[in-house]
Formats: sequence, structure tokens, C-alpha cells
Amino acid sequence: MDTTLYVALSHQTAMRRHIDVVANNLANMNTTAFRKESVMFQEFLMDMTETPGRGGKNVAYVQDYGLARHLTNGQLIPTSNPLDLALSGPGYFAVETDDGEVLYSRNGHMKMSDDGFLISDSGGRFLDVDGNPVAIGAEDTDLTIASDGTITSKARQIGRINIVEFENAQSMKKVGDSMYRTDEEALPAEKTSLIQGMIEGSNVNPIEEMTTMINIMRSYQAVSKAMDDYQELRNRAINRLGRIQ
Repeated sequence: MDTTLYVALSHQTAMRRHIDVVANNLANMNTTAFRKESVMFQEFLMDMTETPGRGGKNVAYVQDYGLARHLTNGQLIPTSNPLDLALSGPGYFAVETDDGEVLYSRNGHMKMSDDGFLISDSGGRFLDVDGNPVAIGAEDTDLTIASDGTITSKARQIGRINIVEFENAQSMKKVGDSMYRTDEEALPAEKTSLIQGMIEGSNVNPIEEMTTMINIMRSYQAVSKAMDDYQELRNRAINRLGRIQ
């Protein structure tokens, strides 16, 4: 296989990676607080100066080198459930897993555990500003949660849910169940407010993603046809040269 086919193959490989990411976006368009992702591409130059017959030129390949997460907020969806909380702004909830690790999430669909803690769908405990799991007593009814995360029941003020922000949210790593891990310092939320009785939807635009998928498939097929045409031309040339000899 010569350089031309290698270049075309690098393009197809990048397009396959791209379509996988778009398909994942579409699969999660109804996932609470899901953030759309896009593939980042770069030019990869290979030095061909030592390769005979290449005229000392560099060959440019296509390379996908990472993902960019779109950090725009999703649509707020009313639920009338007092334990459904949406974040308006760049903040995250702090959630403690069973093994004691603190992860971060924008999924505010909370529920009560059997032992009286506010937990996520995966069972992690939501933390308060002191780093303790938020506990709700049997006497705590008619919960009201303010925009800063302060929880008040009919009987008392319970505490305040910890909402944090990060300087570089792009560096956060997905770990599943709408959770993220990061080594960055968690900062107090100054640009984020909490809204009770709502959840944040995905920020995926399905029409936009379908259009992107169609364009990727067309590009993939065009490169595939070009490779077939090029290979056919090479075979014809080889056959003609063979008849001349």
C-alpha cells in the first residue's frame, strides 16, 4: 500500500472515530445533564525526506487526538419533584461514592436512601458544604431548597448542599453514571444557582447530530470510492506495463 492509500485510510479511521462520538451523543440525548462531545482533529506530518522517490516532501495524515466537551447548559425540565434539582451555571454537585471517593455530577435527580441520606441514582451520597453526607430526618417534611443549596424542612434548617466550580471543567474525566473525576481544586460556586423541582436535560441537539452523522457518512463513502478508483487505476497501469514487457 502506498502513501496515497495510507492518507485516505487515516481519514477513514478518523471519520469512524467521529461517527462513534456522534452516535454516543444521540444515544444520550435524553440522559439527564449529559454534555455533548466533539472530536478534535489535527494534522500529522510524516517526514519523507529519506524516502526514495518522494521528492523530499512531508506527507500529511489526519489524526484524532481528543474530545472536547460542550459545557453549555441543557434545557431545564420541570418535574414538580422537590428532590429534583437543576444547576443553572457551570457548577457541579459533590457526591461521595461507597469507597469514599468524591466525584462530581450535574445530575440532580436525588432520592432518599433507607438510612435517610440524599443519594444519586447510582447510590452515591450528596455532600454538604462541610463535606458530610446530607442527612434527612424522619421529622423533616415539606423540604424547600434555596438557590444556594440551603435545605429547610418544616421543622428546621438542615444544611446546605455543596455546589462547586472548576477553572478548567474540560479536564474532568467521565467515570460513568453522569459522574466526573478531577484532580483540580473545587472552588465555591459563585456563578451557579440551584433550581428546585427541575432537572437539567441533555444539551444534545438531535437534528444537528443527525446532520453531522449524514455528512460524516458522505465523507467516508467519498474517500472509500476514491480509494477504489485509485486502486483500479493502479491495477490497469500494472496490467498495461505487463503486456508491454
